[in-house]
Amino acid sequence: MLAMFFIASGLALAALFFLGFQKKLFQKAQFKDAIEAFKNSEFANARSILEDLSVKDSRNPHISWYMAKCSLEMGESNRAIAELRRVLQINDFEFNEVEAEHDPEFTEVGTHKILRAIYEKANEPENVFQENQILMQLAPEEIEYPFALAEQLIKQQEFS
Repeated sequence: MLAMFFIASGLALAALFFLGFQKKLFQKAQFKDAIEAFKNSEFANARSILEDLSVKDSRNPHISWYMAKCSLEMGESNRAIAELRRVLQINDFEFNEVEAEHDPEFTEVGTHKILRAIYEKANEPENVFQENQILMQLAPEEIEYPFALAEQLIKQQEFS
């Protein structure tokens, strides 16, 4: 009797593992469909797929990343900012940067560069300044960021 219990338990665990594996495969296929739609400039379709995936996997920074990129392409900068901020919150770039095969901008510096560009386009100098400060801390070897900060201060007549 006890042996049958262990066999049944083992079969149940195997079934759960198999279902979980199938679910992951399906989600991976959906993600590939979303990337393909993105590459084909079908941004609304890609974002729809990604939104469905984000409900199932809310801690996946790649999903939020591509939702932000879709939002940007669709002219929805506020939504893109929210998604990029989410990427910064949930992603550990030190470990996930390797998985950036789909998009070379999928780095912490790349994310802040995109945010800076959005803020520049929206004429939000305070946020541009903040992003330049962050970029200078993340990549001190890059000469671009101190110059961008100095240029912005000169424009604001706070530095001469």
